[in-house]
Amino acid sequence: MRLLHAWALEQPLLGAIAVELSTFPELADVFQVKAAPHFTVRTALGEQAFSGATPEPVLLARIVAADAAD
Repeated sequence: MRLLHAWALEQPLLGAIAVELSTFPELADVFQVKAAPHFTVRTALGEQAFSGATPEPVLLARIVAADAAD
């Protein structure tokens, strides 16, 4: 999560929020979260979600691929 927040500080087109799902379980339902961490990448044409601890290069590749898929 820290990595995404660091990227969001550097890139104005990227945003990141961290939510404690045990405090806000209704958000888990809204975003269909089954595991943590959970990432949702939103672009102008839609969104893609993925879960689990991910190394930085893989996380970046997934974000770029999500944007390219739209």
